Amino acid sequence: ITCLGDPRDQRRFADSRQAIANDVSKAKQRGAELIVALPHMGTQFSHDADAFSRKWAQTMLSEGVDVVLADHSHAVQPLEEVFVTDRFGKRRRGLVLYSPGNFVNRYLQDDGDAAAIVNLHVSSSASGEPVILGASVTPIWIYRPGDGQYQALPIYEALTNRRIGSTLSSSDWGRIDNVHRLVTRVLLGSELSLDQIQRRYYVVSGKGYMRQSLQVNIKGEIDPTRLDGNRSRLVELLRRARRTVVIGDSISEGTKNGGYPWFEPMQGMFVENEFVNRSAGGATTASVLAQIDRLLDVPGDVFIIALGTNDVRYRDKRSCAMTALDYVANMKRIRQAILDRNPAARIVFVNPWLAFENDVHTDLEETERDRLIEEYGTALTEFAAANNDVYIEANTHIREFLGYHVKAEYILDHIHPNARQGVILYCNAVLFGRPDEWRISP
Repeated sequence: ITCLGDPRDQRRFADSRQAIANDVSKAKQRGAELIVALPHMGTQFSHDADAFSRKWAQTMLSEGVDVVLADHSHAVQPLEEVFVTDRFGKRRRGLVLYSPGNFVNRYLQDDGDAAAIVNLHVSSSASGEPVILGASVTPIWIYRPGDGQYQALPIYEALTNRRIGSTLSSSDWGRIDNVHRLVTRVLLGSELSLDQIQRRYYVVSGKGYMRQSLQVNIKGEIDPTRLDGNRSRLVELLRRARRTVVIGDSISEGTKNGGYPWFEPMQGMFVENEFVNRSAGGATTASVLAQIDRLLDVPGDVFIIALGTNDVRYRDKRSCAMTALDYVANMKRIRQAILDRNPAARIVFVNPWLAFENDVHTDLEETERDRLIEEYGTALTEFAAANNDVYIEANTHIREFLGYHVKAEYILDHIHPNARQGVILYCNAVLFGRPDEWRISP
């Protein structure tokens, strides 16, 4: 078909649609199992699919096309699973990529240096019919080294290949970050920063973008044989447990870094232990008590409680423990609620997390905030010891480590670890104490 008819022109649209139906019929007669259409459509330099493109994508799928891979926009456009009803009234679904971006010319002012390689993942059903499992997306930056030709550089390679990385300027890195955010936001529906970098990102049929765990990327970076003192109790508990429930705040939820909690690497170390996350951004001891029944809806062998920093930082009498005594009283109630439902469970307390100098969510002076965090932690230490619970003080080791590293490489803002280096740092500090010098491997 040389030209798709404008849907507003009923005659031309009908003629084009019939031509597509004829092509699909011929393809099936020749034994085609999966039919892919490659239309040249889309508004140039737009990151949204226009009405014309959406109408024709739905029409092609309803006529028997399985996958629509469009182009023309010179800009990345969405990757979507689309459901339609065909002319026989049968419900069917297909995959549509409205545009993978621009691979040759770089229209920098229109984000023309942003692109993606999109792989289609297909299997077959028990009856032999093709099944579209989903797709994977590799973000690409189009750049021109020196006066040479434009090149398509996978962003993962830019970050992990030292030879390539050494040739890039600070402005290049700024642009790479922008491109990565753009590509992931448009194609995945989730804007990801470079600290969350993966070689490729997966979109699964029926589920959308599936965040990939750090578990598969930390081998050799955290060594479970390094034990010291009290932390050996935690490791042994996690080795024996079949389910561990974590109750915490945004650092445990992964609120700010794309969903990566500080304990994410543990799940790859203790593979027979199911980790259940019952954390929430902004959580305090009082807010947890207010919804304790919902948080304890699953049984567990080990419960890790990492709360307290927001009690100190927010200083709101309606939702915070305003003194160390009140804080421990709330922790006692949380502990008892756990044991009422799980009498054999073991309890692990993690210190109220430290905050940094640019903490914008507290009215306290930095020295007073830090003093109270330490005071709350000391009170919790004594409470845990009296009940033979495990208490972990990780702040000292995190602070010491950041004292001789660039903090911005590990911390996103005033309190949250980033998705890779920061999460590994925090997990390391909880499990083993002082983090050894380690390098993030590709």
